[in-house]
Amino acid sequence: MREIYAASNGMVVYSYTVDDADRLGAVKDNGDTYEDGRDMAGGGSLAFGPGRTIFSIPHASDQSIWALTDYGEVGDPEGRGMDYADNNPPLSPSDPSPTDGATDQSPDSIELSWTASDPDAGQNLKYDVFVCAMVEGEEAAFVPVANGLTDNSYTLTGLLEGTQYLWTVIATDGQAISEGPTWSFEVLSEPGIYNIYGKVSGSCGGPALEDIYMVLYRNSCGGSDYLEYAQTAADGSYSFTGLSNGNYKVKPLKTGYSFSPPEIILDIFDADVTGVNFTSY
Repeated sequence: MREIYAASNGMVVYSYTVDDADRLGAVKDNGDTYEDGRDMAGGGSLAFGPGRTIFSIPHASDQSIWALTDYGEVGDPEGRGMDYADNNPPLSPSDPSPTDGATDQSPDSIELSWTASDPDAGQNLKYDVFVCAMVEGEEAAFVPVANGLTDNSYTLTGLLEGTQYLWTVIATDGQAISEGPTWSFEVLSEPGIYNIYGKVSGSCGGPALEDIYMVLYRNSCGGSDYLEYAQTAADGSYSFTGLSNGNYKVKPLKTGYSFSPPEIILDIFDADVTGVNFTSY
């Protein structure tokens, strides 16, 4: 036996030599074997066509091309739906989604998709997807997450927050493969959860005021957006919890009262903010 070729359709093709002549044979996944009994015409290459047909293609244009089907048929391949050219590999996968270098992707799930095609008509492509998580302190390695996909998309779940991922796709037409470029995306870090703490006191050392409405806004380039309100406790204290980084405004309100200052603008940056205090008049 000279060479073994992995074929689609559950068939393995091999070449063998009899009396110094190279010949073509095949083994089906059910154990059936076929031998075409004909020379491969000087050690020609193989191609796989539609209808489970395997072709022995000689190098010399004046020599015959022979076909072997999974029924054991041999003969001239005319009418079997394939020209005499060798198989062309698929085009390299391209046009990734998310786009290469994308950021702020959800850690819950992300759909990877791409485009690919084959220059040979009538061939259906399959895809293998490989992913590498760039985790500090761990060796970077691509691992297969999907094999033999017939759709050009795959959904990843359970991603690590704040982590960069590399990914690539290999396309095959059952005979040849084409590997896509390496693309990347970054998973969004979960926003920090922080709090604002403060107190409303009476003027000139007077008692703290209960049930003052403390109104919270989030500031942006377009203005201030109302978020929520809280009411002061008996000791005048209040709090806002579960906030992410950003610029905020706190404003006290109660009919018949004035407050100093009338409002406080503050920044939350990776920490709680305390001492957001007011005096009532």
